[in-house]
Amino acid sequence: MVKVFLARRARAGRLWLGMALWLVSPALFGQMAAPESGRFLVEYGPVATEDYLRYEEVLRESRVLESVAASLTRTLHLPHDITVRVEECGSSDASWELASHRVQLCYELLQAVLELSTAVAGEDDERAERWFSGTITFIVFHQLGHALLDVLPLKTGLAPELAADQFAMVALGGAVGQPQEVLGALEFLHRTVGSEEAAGLGFLEAHGYDRARVDKLACGFAGALPAAMPWLEELQLLPLSGAPRCGEEFAATHRQWDLWLAPWVRTPLKSAPRPRVAGAP
Repeated sequence: MVKVFLARRARAGRLWLGMALWLVSPALFGQMAAPESGRFLVEYGPVATEDYLRYEEVLRESRVLESVAASLTRTLHLPHDITVRVEECGSSDASWELASHRVQLCYELLQAVLELSTAVAGEDDERAERWFSGTITFIVFHQLGHALLDVLPLKTGLAPELAADQFAMVALGGAVGQPQEVLGALEFLHRTVGSEEAAGLGFLEAHGYDRARVDKLACGFAGALPAAMPWLEELQLLPLSGAPRCGEEFAATHRQWDLWLAPWVRTPLKSAPRPRVAGAP
């Protein structure tokens, strides 16, 4: 079932929709030539497990990670290269290693998120797809947040996990095209954090996700995408008592990250229009 699910969406070109539709968009990133400084790079480690070959094939053919890396390279000055390496790790996790300047994205994590999404969503393939796409997109940017905190470095005064969450939220909060893909991560986290089904998902355990943290993300994305507020409330993803202040909190967070990144920005990020959330109740 998992192979059929993955193959069908790969053929349709929708598996990595969450990244492909907006993260390489000129509405978000500049169009300058690649600078002669540190770059964001992508590597693929050897694949020994047959089930993971399909993930590698989809990633290589779509070049989504490469496009994201090129866009970020055009946007930020880096003192060192930052490499995103996709490989077998022995655990369903993603991590950042300062010594090698490398983000590690594990095939085991892709498999675990896909299997958990399809199991929990049941026969709702669209929801499972949204959960998978949104969650992996969020995880990639969460790890890039860790990388930037160390490499630039950024003195945020925040706990690293909170700062990485904020970077992912700010980077994805101006999403264009398919904001429901971004919100798929929220649905997945809300449904799985603390649940028995997700007990073996290494990323959630290693990065200490709990209900309070998921609520902070929900409020942040609600502030970034006000059109999604009714949807978030109807799905009970957002505490009603916190809804009125979410817009102000996100705006303040966005301004703060603008200040932190300002010395390193080559091409300022542009504001994207706030789209209607297609398919929202």
